[in-house]
Formats: sequence, C-alpha cells, structure tokens
Amino acid sequence: MQAVANAIARARSGLDWSYPCLIWIADYVRDATGTDYAFDWRAVQWDETTAKRALARLAAGGNGSTAVERAIDVMARALGWAEVDGNRQGAVLIGVFDADDGVGVPAIFDGENRWIISNDGEGVTVTGVLPKRMWEIVP
Repeated sequence: MQAVANAIARARSGLDWSYPCLIWIADYVRDATGTDYAFDWRAVQWDETTAKRALARLAAGGNGSTAVERAIDVMARALGWAEVDGNRQGAVLIGVFDADDGVGVPAIFDGENRWIISNDGEGVTVTGVLPKRMWEIVP
C-alpha cells in the first residue's frame, strides 16, 4: 500500500515537534483515504510549544491514559471511526501505544499484520504486537 510506504518514508525523515505525530497520522489517513482531516492545520508553523498546545486542546474530553490516545479518541468519536479489537486485513487502521513520557505513541497498520511506529526521527519500528487501542478509519 502506497500510503504505508509514504508514512514510513516520512517517519524516517524524522518526526519531532516541527512535524508532530498527529500530522504524520493525518498524512497517512489522507494518503490512504483521500480525506484530509488536518486541512486546517496545514499552514501552522509547528514547534514544540505550538504542537503541545494543539495536542492538549485536541485531547481535552477524550478517553485514554495518554494525550495522543485521548486526541485520537476525540477525533474517532467526532468522525465516526470504529474502535476495533484486532487487525483487519486491508483496512486503514491507526492505533496508539503507551509511552514512558505520558504523551503516547501513534501507529499505523500496514494492511497485513504489522504496526509501524515512528521513533522520533530515529527511523521506524515494525511490530506484530497490537496497540493498546485501535480504530478503523471510515472516510
């Protein structure tokens, strides 16, 4: 799937506060579905302060133990994305893993049986372990 290849290339180029993880997820969803849920954020000049504030605002009212999980939960409920309990072959799925920093780690499903996680500019990790929570993107 080209969307997964694009996401891996972006992650290898480096995710940091100037290219936040939720924009990485939004880019993947846009590539996979044609729907750009981050359209309003495209002109933002991201830095650590701006990204943390945006994440906190988006996460407000969400359910979960990390900011990323709460933010995705808010988006999922607002957009009608279905929470799932396992991999679905060929589906556009995003998930979230817990992290020691309390922010959380988003992941994308490769459509087969692996999850792709960005390592903050250090490349990617590919795992068969299921994220804590997962959603199927339904455009």
